[in-house]
Amino acid sequence: MRTLARRLYHLEMALHRRLGRLRRFLLLNPCLLLAVLLTALVAAIGPPARPASQVDLQRTAEVEGGIAGRPQLLRGDLRLQVRPRSLRQSGRSVPYPHLLQVSLPWESSQPLPRGGDLVRFNAHLREPSFFATPGAPDFRRIFFLKGILHQVYLKSARQLRLTGPAATAFYGRPWKAVRELLSRYRDRRRQHLDPRAWKILAGVCLGLRPDWDDAEWRRLQRLGLIHLFVVSGLHVSLLLALLHRLLRRWGRAGTLLTLALLWTYVAASGAGVPALRAALMGTLFYLLWTEGLQRQPLNALGLAGLLVLICYPASLFQRGFQFSFLSLLAIGLFYLPRARLIDQACRGCADAGASNLRVERTPAQRLRRRMRFALEERLAFVPALWTRRPLRWLSALLRWTVPLTVISFFIQITTLPLVLEQSNRWLWTQVPSNLLLTPVISLMLPLGLLDLLLSGLPGADALSSWAVETWGILCYELMRTAEAGSVSSFLPHPRVWEAALYFLLLLIPHLALAGKARWGGYLALPLLLYLRLALAGMSPSPWPAELLAVTLIDVGQGEAIHLAYPGGSSAMVDTGGSWRSKGLFDFIGWRVTARYLWDIRSPALRYLLLTHEHSDHAGAAAVIQKLFSPATLFLSPGHPREGKRLYRGDFFHLEGVEHRVLHPSLQDRGSDANNRSLVLLLSHGQCSILLTGDVESAAERAIRHLLEPVTVLKVAHHGSAGSTSSPFLRAVGPHLALISAGRSNRFGHPSPSLLARLEDRAIPWYSTSTHGSLRWTSDGRQWNLAAYLGEARRFTSVAQGSCSPAAHERRDRLQLLGGQQVHTRLKFQ
Repeated sequence: MRTLARRLYHLEMALHRRLGRLRRFLLLNPCLLLAVLLTALVAAIGPPARPASQVDLQRTAEVEGGIAGRPQLLRGDLRLQVRPRSLRQSGRSVPYPHLLQVSLPWESSQPLPRGGDLVRFNAHLREPSFFATPGAPDFRRIFFLKGILHQVYLKSARQLRLTGPAATAFYGRPWKAVRELLSRYRDRRRQHLDPRAWKILAGVCLGLRPDWDDAEWRRLQRLGLIHLFVVSGLHVSLLLALLHRLLRRWGRAGTLLTLALLWTYVAASGAGVPALRAALMGTLFYLLWTEGLQRQPLNALGLAGLLVLICYPASLFQRGFQFSFLSLLAIGLFYLPRARLIDQACRGCADAGASNLRVERTPAQRLRRRMRFALEERLAFVPALWTRRPLRWLSALLRWTVPLTVISFFIQITTLPLVLEQSNRWLWTQVPSNLLLTPVISLMLPLGLLDLLLSGLPGADALSSWAVETWGILCYELMRTAEAGSVSSFLPHPRVWEAALYFLLLLIPHLALAGKARWGGYLALPLLLYLRLALAGMSPSPWPAELLAVTLIDVGQGEAIHLAYPGGSSAMVDTGGSWRSKGLFDFIGWRVTARYLWDIRSPALRYLLLTHEHSDHAGAAAVIQKLFSPATLFLSPGHPREGKRLYRGDFFHLEGVEHRVLHPSLQDRGSDANNRSLVLLLSHGQCSILLTGDVESAAERAIRHLLEPVTVLKVAHHGSAGSTSSPFLRAVGPHLALISAGRSNRFGHPSPSLLARLEDRAIPWYSTSTHGSLRWTSDGRQWNLAAYLGEARRFTSVAQGSCSPAAHERRDRLQLLGGQQVHTRLKFQ
């Protein structure tokens, strides 16, 4: 027995020595350093290329597979992710190792299919929408990083046939009872709760994406609260803190039970990627905390990053991964090293007027005493009996709100480049709105879990349901009230070098707060020098002198033209603005047209010209006016907006470029909107370009006698068959034709008959539906055309030539139909 005891003693001592060495090794944050190196390596390699598929997009595919993840019901549409088990086309089996996103109309009263169910449908596959425009999102790349290669749109719920459940294949038998319980609870609460309370409960507690309308989503964006409605770091942290408080007395068994319940909740809420990342991070933090390594948050962050990047390297290029780790990095760098100081400073309020005095000499205790002495000095004339309890309440309030405020501030500062890259919006009021609303909305998580546990009990069910409904309505109305006070600014999204420089500059306040101001000063000098050189040599320069640039922006089935003048001024002709999703007609304005202008660092617009009122040309005008404040708004006759109306004969000069309006005349007010479109002729030196809006054959006949050969023709009406007739082409005689049309549009633009007319006259043509955004530049003598092609994401020259000297000799030929000559010189405001 003595020998056994001695061996056990030596074994225990050896284990203590090894643990001591491990702790000393972990203090060097090796996992963080390895994660940084792996991140640099993956970033240097770049995102994975989108693979080629053997699927024929022109043929119907017969798909049978299982639903992966949890179905979502959004604005009356059901969205599923289906993992095909078999995909057949024309009787041939096609291998397909990716996911399909399926969308179809669905009544809210119908029961939702469940994750793991087997489904079958016949449909055409299509690539995710994308815009070959600088700054615009490429949804093909975004969806591919999520594992989705194609999308499917079904017109009716009858096209989707459920062929049987397959719960054991996707979740396994242990989760079947939990899944059934959650399914019944969701259906019951969706039917009986107030819609406002249900939206709060579904997003905060159940991991469902709430069915918000457009106004509600914009409200969440203006308040900076979207993260509360995705099961992620906040939910995991709250649940972990709650379980720890309840089970900490059980020691190691309580720790294991806490983690088991945490992962059960993550799996039951859908096991989304944000939830899995947050659960992994929370588990590592919790284990380090319980094992006495509280000062190792960065090492835990690095270890989590290593695990995620090793398992799925492409996650480095996902916005959710970047936001999660930058937020945790901000907490680990700026808050956790000072958490004890902040807590003791807040506790100093409760010490004021106490009979005993703490004499510890640690920095935290000294700060606590200073806070106490400051309050006692200012409240010396107030009896201690009156102040003792209010100061305790104040201390408890500060211990809750101050850490939350500090964390929100540093997270907002650290994630600023990603926020601007995602939305171009900086929320000045995000910290106070998070401080007010986050604690209130977060209480829905324990309330919802308690309601789930009590559901089905005769007396407790009604009481818990009433509490959830009351609190949900309160949260909803508080958000509506707080929206009125939100303040935000719109800024350009940063380039890679700008984001890298910003993160390097963040090291200076970190070193200053860590008491290493000297190192921060040493670092500031080369960084400021680098900033000066970067702004001088790498920032976007204005357009070269004597160069006119006309860009047809790829906005899908619409039209938006940007004009960059030789002196650096900027203008827009139409804005685009149609989109097939319900209620999102300003999507093109926010995510494509505005993003393009921000990407090229366009200054405020000198003017905005709307050729006519159709939404595919003017739907995003309100967005562009709000964000870029054009000095003058030019409109066609009959346009419902307020602005300067243009008619035939109006003209103006701007930085060496002459602008003349050829159509409509005063007599054309009663014609349809397309034939009332403004036709604008731009002349720069010997080069000219004719912008024709959506005019059709009737308007073309009216202006044919006014036309002479031009260098470039912007083809009217997206290349429809009823526009750009052969006589019109003979009168214009362009060297080059440009077409603005959407990919795979339902109108078949550009029309084969139009393309045949162009080819008969040997006129080369380029379309945004094929070549992406098109940029035509001219110095007055020569011209060059560049297209925004392929995955390179940059403009590439595709054609060039010289201008005709005869194209500029038409100054005195603009006449009305009645023969009256008009020359109205326009002045800018």
